[in-house]
Amino acid sequence: MKWTKREVAPKWLKFMVASLGTAASLGCGGAPLSTAIVESPSSKVVTYGAPTQVTYSVEIDPALDVSALTIYQKARCDVMSVQLFERYEEKRRGDKVVERTLLGKRQQVESVTGKVECAQSYGARLLVMVSSGGSHFTLGQTDPQGRVVARWTELFKTAAMGMPDGPAQILVRPQKAQPSQVIGTISFSELARHQTRLLELIGQLGEILDRSVPVQASPATPAQLSQADSRRAYELLAEIQQIAPADPRTSAIATRFWELVYARKQMESHDASVRNLDALSAAKDTLKAMGNAAIPIYVQAAVSSGVLDPRALEWASLRLLGAVQTQQVTCLGGPTPPGTWSNTEDQLAWQYFQFGAGQATSQRLTAMCALFR
Repeated sequence: MKWTKREVAPKWLKFMVASLGTAASLGCGGAPLSTAIVESPSSKVVTYGAPTQVTYSVEIDPALDVSALTIYQKARCDVMSVQLFERYEEKRRGDKVVERTLLGKRQQVESVTGKVECAQSYGARLLVMVSSGGSHFTLGQTDPQGRVVARWTELFKTAAMGMPDGPAQILVRPQKAQPSQVIGTISFSELARHQTRLLELIGQLGEILDRSVPVQASPATPAQLSQADSRRAYELLAEIQQIAPADPRTSAIATRFWELVYARKQMESHDASVRNLDALSAAKDTLKAMGNAAIPIYVQAAVSSGVLDPRALEWASLRLLGAVQTQQVTCLGGPTPPGTWSNTEDQLAWQYFQFGAGQATSQRLTAMCALFR
């Protein structure tokens, strides 16, 4: 059969155009390329909602002339169960994924399981007042650590009145023009009894420490106290720290005690030690899991704010010293804290102690063991 040019050319061109079109649409894999955003469930977590219902509390030094007030604040947060999803961009040819790019995570709240105390911190830059006999007296504004100094005798003398017989109210005025709130009361007669007890305990502890021989050797050298004196000194300091953690007299007698335990050289190197930030992170997680646990508010504020508070570190140290005394921390062959603590308060104390002591953690535990050896 004889073909003419006019008959062949259109069929050839038609075939080439169809072939190129099919190749362009199918590509090398033979299927069209598509793009989609997909999500894959990864894990479930428990988290907190935004802080609400902010409240304040006050801690008052048991001193009649000049005392420090420390204001703390905390809030209520929703406890939420959250599902996490990983988001991807996928490129497919038909049913086959040829490229996958992680875009990040997405959270989805599944349920609210309750409320818990949260956002514990210092009541900074609050105006503090005391109300007595229908009159308000301004004490001043709190510093970044929530502290303000009250000179009671001077305050009431200026007002031409003596120390109040009945209780007086402590008020704060938050920022942003919020109304004043009553956050506590103070009884000056009770303050006097409190101070008498504090001075009695400090005197007893001082007598025990006076019987010790100053340690000039290494921190691992045993303190020169009998077993009975060591235990009694620990008990007295724990009681003093419980009733007046912010009082300067507590700080002074505690310094003597820890110099005996650690030796002065190690106390002086305390500020230069490297902080254990991993331990601080663990402490924050423990505090979150504890919810409304009954631990001092100044410890909660220090952990939540990531601050090295000497009072919180002393609280942690005393709890560990108690664990050494009860042999929860074993001292044979070097101090060994338990892998799992019997309660979360001791676990929090250990984590905050590690944060504060840093590189000196092992040395300090060794010195604690030596005290009761």
